[in-house]
Formats: sequence, structure tokens, C-alpha cells
Amino acid sequence: MNLRNHAYAFALRWALRNSNSGLTDVERYRLVAHTLRKLGLSDEGRTVTDYYFENDVEENTIMLVGLGSSVRGNLFYLLEELNSSERFEGYRIYVKTSPETIDHLRDLIDRHNWHRTTPVADPVEYDRLLARVKYVLTEVNMPTSWVKKPSQVYINIWHGTPLKNLGSDKHARNNHLSGVKQRDFVNADYLLCPNYYTKDHMAEAYRVGNLLQGNALMLGYPRTGGMLQAAEQAGAALREQLAPRSEKVFAYMPTWKDYLKPEQVVSECVELLEYLDAHLDNDQILYVNLHHKINDSVDYDQFEHIRQFPAALDTYQVLAVADALITDYSSVFFDYLATGRHIILYCPDLALYEKKRGTYLDIASLPFDIAYTKEAVFAALSRGKTCDDDNAQATFCPFDTSENARKLCSLFQETPDPDLVIKALRSEDAPNMLIFAETCDDRPQTALLQQLVNHRDDAHCNLFVGCDKRAVSQNRKTAYPLLFNVPAIGIDPEIRLSNAGKKIKQLATSRLLPFSVAMRYLQQEYRLAGERMWGRMPFSRVLALDVRNIDILLALACARYRLHIFFTDELKRALNNEADRFSSDAAAYCLRHCEKVFVESPRDAEEIREIGGAVEVIDCASNLEVLFGANPDCGNA
Repeated sequence: MNLRNHAYAFALRWALRNSNSGLTDVERYRLVAHTLRKLGLSDEGRTVTDYYFENDVEENTIMLVGLGSSVRGNLFYLLEELNSSERFEGYRIYVKTSPETIDHLRDLIDRHNWHRTTPVADPVEYDRLLARVKYVLTEVNMPTSWVKKPSQVYINIWHGTPLKNLGSDKHARNNHLSGVKQRDFVNADYLLCPNYYTKDHMAEAYRVGNLLQGNALMLGYPRTGGMLQAAEQAGAALREQLAPRSEKVFAYMPTWKDYLKPEQVVSECVELLEYLDAHLDNDQILYVNLHHKINDSVDYDQFEHIRQFPAALDTYQVLAVADALITDYSSVFFDYLATGRHIILYCPDLALYEKKRGTYLDIASLPFDIAYTKEAVFAALSRGKTCDDDNAQATFCPFDTSENARKLCSLFQETPDPDLVIKALRSEDAPNMLIFAETCDDRPQTALLQQLVNHRDDAHCNLFVGCDKRAVSQNRKTAYPLLFNVPAIGIDPEIRLSNAGKKIKQLATSRLLPFSVAMRYLQQEYRLAGERMWGRMPFSRVLALDVRNIDILLALACARYRLHIFFTDELKRALNNEADRFSSDAAAYCLRHCEKVFVESPRDAEEIREIGGAVEVIDCASNLEVLFGANPDCGNA
């Protein structure tokens, strides 16, 4: 190693050793960054962690993240409110988009005079802004790299009342792939729930009911409110535009069927459209909005009575004047139900859909026309609405009014609308414990994990299994059916150090910077990495049962959890790895900074005691209870 690196190490060692222990994480980062700048090492690009520490949260700033890259539905009506109301004068509003759609969004901004709104297509700029904005609202997932700051307000509105099974309720061995959604739900200050049915099923589907920390916002979707408002205030103008000869207006909006090939989906849609076009009268128009994956696969010029949804209108502006909606399993019918108009569910493959996706409701029990053939669809259209759906409206649309968007946007101010129905989600149930088994492969630790899962006492402890989702995807045969029987939380193990953290780790790896000195800084970045993985999940205790990635173990050791470690052969090899001293030092650090280390032999116990760790010798075959803690409540006394 050259003399320059020795000089860097000396300067950083001095800065870290002489830093005030009372410094905040941000202050410590800025001290190190300042030292690096003085050494001429600050010319590298920034990482998301640099943005986190460099940017202060700015008041009156909002980031909206919608479905796909275009602005439609919920975001459309939120932007209308945020740009037109005097309450948001002086606010800066950012919308996530993509390079392919940014010009379209700019045109939309100009057309609607959304003068407070800026589109964001550059992913680097998006990461930087996420570290600055005060309010974050999404109807999808946040990036795995994002860490919510304590002063930020995060609103998760999801994207629809669920009919089909979600998350762990799906018929697939993918329980371990929902970690980002689980983290996002737990991180949310507000989870929008348009009804109690959604509130209950979403928490259960992703197995986070015992982890939620925020509030349920009992409110209809902005898009549903926009539809109702358009019907009230602009219905005549919209109808004149869509039905210039006073035709009846119908809408067809099928969902995407991922269990069929695209050409099969297209064929099914075209067969229905051709039949309806041949039978509709001249005073009837059917507007069609297919999934974007197949919308361009249909030639609409061939039809006489059928049109695409106009590009200049939002989907819910069309629905505002539609006399009937034809769909299948799309959650759009829950939204349209708020109008009280005619709903027809075209379900020619109902048995297959229920087998492939599963549903939370018996579709046949819904108070709508259920059509299994194209002939039955037309017959229902001709007959008109005959069903009484008052009870369904009371169940699924209890909070819907034309004021949905206005009420939701009040959360972007210091004093939310007093009419909002807000219910705390924090559970007072039994304490939560996480057992982390990185790969769930065919080693003894996975068999031990199975015993622990079977041995758990749900009355006293809510047990979760953590894993590296990519590793488990390679080990489904050994991971399942185990992960069917316990809530699984799969993580993205990438640590994403700042440039300052990378330099310090590099010098510690090269033995130019003592590990103990390096950790004076690195512990805050590994704690941040833990927040990326698990967010605000309130685990009272974590048992690292089988961890081979030393970075994950460091993240756990630096997190604010009570950590117990099971001393595996892999961890022992890392501890004694002379070729990789950073891993060796990191293993020793984790063993010293956890609450207890479980070993199966006195010899291993002596080795742990030598490095200063608290150790307990166990016989797993006859003493599984000790791995749950001395007390029956997962050791949360």
C-alpha cells in the first residue's frame, strides 16, 4: 500500500478518534466527508446513502409515485387538487416518470396548468429527491434503496380493493419475495383503506398485521372521488364529448391475466368485441381500455360501435358518464360501484381464474350480472341493471365522496382535515421475533429452523422468518413448505455504503485503519442498511440462526434489535479467516455486540468468551426453548 493511502488512513483515524461521541449520524458523516474533501477524495459520484446524509428534509415538498410511468387515476386527481388549491401555494410537487413518458407528462402538465409540478425521469435525481422531500406518496413499491427519514411523512395508498389473492395468499412458492411491500406497509405513516374489507385483507395477505406502526386512513381512492366529482360537475360536457348523438355509453375494462399467453388474452378480448360490435345499436357506444401490454394489439378501426378510451381523458372521467361497466376480475368494479350503476362481470374462465389466482370473495355471490358467455354479456347490457347493490356499496364504498382527493391532500399540511377517519394500526398483541436464516438450503440449520417453527407458541410470540430472497429463490425445494407455515420476510442484502463508508471500509480491509476506529463511523451506515431491509419492523428480538453474509450480520448487530446469534461453522470460519481480516474483525464485532451467542460445544464457548462475547451452551435436541429466550414471551422482558 502506497504512502498516500497511509496518509489517508492517518487523517481519517485522527478525525474519527477525535470526533465527539455526541455527534449525530449526519454530523459524523459530514465530518468524514469534509476530511475526504481535504484529502482530495470527494470527486466520486454519490450513492443513495450520500444523499441521505447530505440532504435535509425540505418543508412543503411532495413526491408522488404512481402505477407505471404515466399519470392517471389517483395521481391525476391528486395533482388536480395540489395544483389548483390555494392551500398548496408555494409547494413543490414532484412526479416519478420515465424518459419514455416524460414528454407526455410535460404536455399533461401544460394542458392542465399543473404549475407546481415537476416530472422526474432521471433515477439519480429521483434518489436525491427522495432524501429531501417532506411527503412521499405511492400506490406501488418504494425503491429497495430508500430509507424513510424520521421527519418524512409516508403515505401508501396501494392500487385497489383486492378481489384476487395477494402476497402470501397466492398459490405460489413466493412468500419470501414480498419483503419490500412488507417493509413499505410497516414504514407507512398512513395506509389508505377504502373499506374495512381491504384493511383486513391487505394486512393478512402480507402477514404484517402484528408489525404495522402507522395509521389506517379510512378514505376512498382519489380516482373514485374524481369520478364522482366529474359526474357531478362535468357530466354533461363529458357526455357530449363521448356521446355526441346522445348515445348510451358503455365501458369495457378487463384485468391482465398473467396465467394466459398474451395472444390468448387478445383473442378472448377480440372475440367479445367483435360480437358486441355486431349486436350493439347505433345509439350505443362501447369504450374500451385494455391492459397496456395488449392495447396496441387490437385494430379499433374495424369496429363501428367500439372506440378506445380517449387519450385526452383520464380513465375515471370516462367512467363518470358510463351507463354500464363490463369487466372481469379487475378491482375497477369496486370503484365504479360508488356510482350505483350497472356492473357486468364477464368471467368465461372463472374456475381457472379461481384455481390460478384465488379470490377473497365468491364472485358469484356479488350482486352484479355474472356473464360466462359473450351472448350473456350482451343480454345483460340490453336488460339493464336489475340487481340491488346497496349492501355492496355500504361494504366496499363506505367512505367514498367527491371529496376524496381533497381530504387526502390535507395530509400534506400540518393540520389534516378533521373529517378524516384515522385509526391506529399498532398491535398490542404478543411480541414479535425474527429468526434470520439466510438461504434455507439443505444444511442442518434449516432442519433446526423447521423445529423452531413447529415449536413456536403463537399465544406468546409472533414468529417471522427472515431470509435473502435471492438465495431462497434458488432453494425453494428446501425452503418450502416451511415458508408456507410462517410469515417470511425476504430482503435485498445490498448494503449501499456511502462513498465515505466505502473509503473507510477499504482502509479497514487493508489494515491501515483499525477496525474499532472504522466502526465508529461504519456502524451508522450498517444501521441504515438494516433500515433498508426491515424498516420500522418492531422485532423485540432477532435470532441470527444461519447468516453467511457478514454484511447482513453487521447490519443486525448495528440495528436497534436485541440480537442473539447461533454460532455456525460458517461464522466460525469467518472469525478465523486470516485472508479476509475485515470479515474476521466484523464477525468478532458482531459476537461482542449481540446479547447472547448460542454454541453447541464448550470449546466454541471458550472461543467466544475470549473475544468478549456473552455465550450460552445449548443442546438443541432437548432445549429448543432457550433459542426463543428464557421467558415464554420471546425474551422480551
